Amino acid sequence: MKTMKTKWALLIPLMTMIMAIAPNTTYAAKSQPGLGENADDFIAGIPAGVKVIPDIAYRKGRSKAWRLDLAMSKEPSDEPRPAIVFVHGGGWRSGDKRKNNFLGPTLEFAAKGYVCITINYRLVNEAPMPACIEDVKCAVRWLRAHAKEYNVDPDRLGAYGNSAGAHLVAMLGLCPRSAALEGDGPWQGYSSMVQAVVCSATPTNFPFKRREAQEKTDSTRRRSLMSSLFAGPEETLQHRLRQASPMTYVTADAPPFLIIHGTADRTVPVSQSDELAKALREAGAKDVTYMRIDGAGHGVFGQNIEQMGPAREAFFARTLKNKGVPNQGRSAQQKTAQLFERNDRNKDGQLSQEEFPEATRRLFDRIDTDKDGLISFQEDVTYRKSRSSRRQTSERTTQQQSDRSRQSQVPADAKVERDIVYARVGDRKLLLDLYLPAKGPARLPVILWVHGGGWRGGSKGSGGQARPMLDRGYAVVDVGYRLSGEAIFPAQVEDCKAAVRWVRANAAKYGLDPDRIGAWGRSAGGHLVAFLGTAGDVREFDTEANAEYSSRVQAVCDWFGPTDFLQMDKHSIEGSRLIHDAPESPESRLVGGPIQDEPYRSLAGKANPITYVTKDDPPFLIMHGDKDMSVPLHQSELLYDALKKAGVDATLYVVKGAGHGLRDGEESSEKLFEIVAAFFDRHLKTQKPRADSRSRRQARSRPQLRPPTHKDVKYGPHERNVLDFYQAKSDTATPVAVYIHGGGFRGGSKRSLNAGTLQELLDAGISVAAIQYRLVSDKPLPAAHHDSLRALQFMRSKAKQWNIDKTRVGAFGGSAGAQICMWLAFHDEMAEPSSRDPVQRESSRLTCVATSGGQTTMDFDWWMRWIPEYAKPHRDRTEVFGDITDEKLHKVIRDISALSLITSDDPPIFMSYGMKPDDPVPADSSRSQGWKVHHVMFGVKLKEKMDKLGVEADLKYPGAQTKYRSNAAFFITKLKADNE
Repeated sequence: MKTMKTKWALLIPLMTMIMAIAPNTTYAAKSQPGLGENADDFIAGIPAGVKVIPDIAYRKGRSKAWRLDLAMSKEPSDEPRPAIVFVHGGGWRSGDKRKNNFLGPTLEFAAKGYVCITINYRLVNEAPMPACIEDVKCAVRWLRAHAKEYNVDPDRLGAYGNSAGAHLVAMLGLCPRSAALEGDGPWQGYSSMVQAVVCSATPTNFPFKRREAQEKTDSTRRRSLMSSLFAGPEETLQHRLRQASPMTYVTADAPPFLIIHGTADRTVPVSQSDELAKALREAGAKDVTYMRIDGAGHGVFGQNIEQMGPAREAFFARTLKNKGVPNQGRSAQQKTAQLFERNDRNKDGQLSQEEFPEATRRLFDRIDTDKDGLISFQEDVTYRKSRSSRRQTSERTTQQQSDRSRQSQVPADAKVERDIVYARVGDRKLLLDLYLPAKGPARLPVILWVHGGGWRGGSKGSGGQARPMLDRGYAVVDVGYRLSGEAIFPAQVEDCKAAVRWVRANAAKYGLDPDRIGAWGRSAGGHLVAFLGTAGDVREFDTEANAEYSSRVQAVCDWFGPTDFLQMDKHSIEGSRLIHDAPESPESRLVGGPIQDEPYRSLAGKANPITYVTKDDPPFLIMHGDKDMSVPLHQSELLYDALKKAGVDATLYVVKGAGHGLRDGEESSEKLFEIVAAFFDRHLKTQKPRADSRSRRQARSRPQLRPPTHKDVKYGPHERNVLDFYQAKSDTATPVAVYIHGGGFRGGSKRSLNAGTLQELLDAGISVAAIQYRLVSDKPLPAAHHDSLRALQFMRSKAKQWNIDKTRVGAFGGSAGAQICMWLAFHDEMAEPSSRDPVQRESSRLTCVATSGGQTTMDFDWWMRWIPEYAKPHRDRTEVFGDITDEKLHKVIRDISALSLITSDDPPIFMSYGMKPDDPVPADSSRSQGWKVHHVMFGVKLKEKMDKLGVEADLKYPGAQTKYRSNAAFFITKLKADNE
């Protein structure tokens, strides 16, 4: 590649420095005893008062590196403790969690009341980058998953490391789940990020940019150095370097950082920390401390232990140990003083009802303990202290319930299976926990619990409110789903629907009743279960996991879930500080951008469960507090009104005085549970289900995908070489529209055919075929193209049996499917008239083609030149095209790319894209990559070329004037008009 010489030049000094980094030996605390790497010696050297559990496996598997040591004080504590994660250095190629110089501080901090872990991880001689990043993230997830067991506060985790260890802890502080660096380890329902970072001599941005980068090194050595750390194809080198760099992930949300670096560091230039500190401050990070030590080298911490040790201790004390433990008496007095200053109008030192703030006047009688009609200063202070104490107790209880290892609220004789994989998204496993009662009917009704957390937080394991349903003879399914930092809407809906289908697919195995499934969720979870109720049979939100089963549920309990995001700010009550229209609000993050701006406004409408309400929706129980400052009561009123208008059995239960979480209201939590339990009993136990579990309703404007006339017809030897054929009713031969699915050549299915488009084409007398092809995991490109060609020719060979006019054939698809459609349309005739195989003698040419988000070339260099901010290939070329020479690669790319194939005798095309040519790239990284790879510039460049050749090309994007409203309208015009 023409840019590789420059890339190699930049990498040479980095690799040389990396290989020179020795294990950290310069900053030992001299007072520490010698602790051997042998477990017995290790335990024998532990100071009195500290308990150490050695060699805990934080994940099971082949690697011996997946171990950590845990140290904690023997002194009991009623409060969960903060924790610190220590990560050793050694240039990513050596080092160990038990080195004397590294373990010493771990034991010191354990003695001071922290729970400390020191981690081993896979070194580069075992697995190249990013394996080490994935491992330390897995270890942090393990710590959170076992927080209850070790009395850890999962919201107060810090991390320290030097050199390579500093790089890894910086990634723990900055690198979100959306970076796809969580790996395939367990505990995926927990966050891997920490709340405070101390890093010294930190590599922050690969490769290091220095003058020495221009030195020449022979190619053999370059490749050896390369393979030692960033093994992999040269073409994706820059992507892997950027992915492993902490600088890539700097945002205003960064946790507190203490950065330490010596100006005389010859291994990692001080400029690395200069850049990180500057970037954090410019991004708006709130807490950044940079100690730039003149004359210090790579062992900056050990060389300045008298200065650095206290600085690290003070930093962790400030950011972790004191967090969430305020002086409650002082805090209450300050708040009361502010209240009286603002509202005590006659300055008599007491507040009357008229003087008391209207927004909280409902609390007046509770605070006025002597019932004299006035609130004294002391009465208000006493009330605030009491409320603060109750809140802390409640928060501790909530955290304890959210830990998946917690057994309380689960009957002792209940059966629990955790971390069941209910679906996969690429390599990502989606997990649920299943709770089965000891006694119950032969087929158990099911409660599906969906957690809250603003779609960006929370995890399965928080379903303590649903678990008491076990005592009433229900199975409980606690669902984990992708959060908005990993994937935007509709991923969360897709996951919850997949969980419902998993229940039905596994009903016989676990003794579940597939016709009696209820869904219950709170806040964001309430929004998602409302979706299950109103869009259970909307195929648009279904994925391939257990696709033959329905996603419908038979009853829904929605606890204070949002519905119409666009109206939330209009109806927020006084005192609410959350601005839902803001770019960083939970709702905006869910859809990928500010909800009041297009295209996010339209997506917010699509994310509204009210959009899909129809009269056959299941019964709803909606519960909401009238003092909710996070989600206005109006949101539930909107849903209730829409359901009632449609004729759905719906109840809105308003909890007087309750805020978000139904707390502080007039009803007790026990009474609220009984109302919910009675609702589910009524609809899942005493009434016959309203619809069979496999049935799919006919939603407005979203007709069901009807059964094909011919299903799973084999056109080739591979298991994915199948097609479905939908025959239009006609006495004469019908034209055919061939659907080719997308999925990045890595996934997808013929069942993603849009039901509405199918019905419109069939009603117009156009038959439809939907095909599947081999994915790149089966065989690299162009295997998918050759399969699609074979399917097209096979279908034409069935013309007489299937009543097909094989002279009128169009093709349509999105993304990867669009790319294949254009290849078929614009490639020269590929029939082989002399072949012994009659299928191969059929024509490959098309009458017309319609595409959505299609890539008109597979040349990634072209993408980097024309697609806005597409700076590096998003895919490994070997994954897509296999291990082939550059010459063969270029030939394959030319042969499958529409821009290389178009000639004046090619058929017309109708292209659709979701953005304008000058639209800005979305700021949300979880959305921007897909936006780039489906950019309208692909269509613009193809249309320019087709216009010059005089070939019809209609390009549709927001605001563009187009001739055709849809794919179906285009096909009806091109395949039917000349033959009516």
